[in-house]
Amino acid sequence: MGYIGSEDTKVFTTVITDPGADDKQIHLFRVPANQPLEIISAALVVQNAQGSGSAGTFELQDWGTSGTAIEGTIAAGIGGTAAAARISASTPAAYVLTDGTLDAGDWVVLDYQEDTAWVEQHVTVIVEYRLGFGANA
Repeated sequence: MGYIGSEDTKVFTTVITDPGADDKQIHLFRVPANQPLEIISAALVVQNAQGSGSAGTFELQDWGTSGTAIEGTIAAGIGGTAAAARISASTPAAYVLTDGTLDAGDWVVLDYQEDTAWVEQHVTVIVEYRLGFGANA
């Protein structure tokens, strides 16, 4: 249980197999209904490199308490175009947080956009967070 001023940091980790085709929204977790949550850091690791000629991004989004539509961006997408900002294999890529403060009951969603074919194999998402009032509250 987190408390105001608590340093009780937790880590959420999940592995997703290749999400396949474009435009997938993967619900990662829901913030507890009785307290807010502050994401401290987040990272993404793919098993296969995003090679030349492939393009795609993984963005962290806040889908509010309904979990049915985006309400805000937690972190801009990691990944890039066929020419630049591609993801390396087995190398953690840190997210740059836009807004890591989430309200009680909000859904955290991984939005995958694929512009050209790319088989990531396994995608690992790591989210470090603190329950209760966080650094940005």
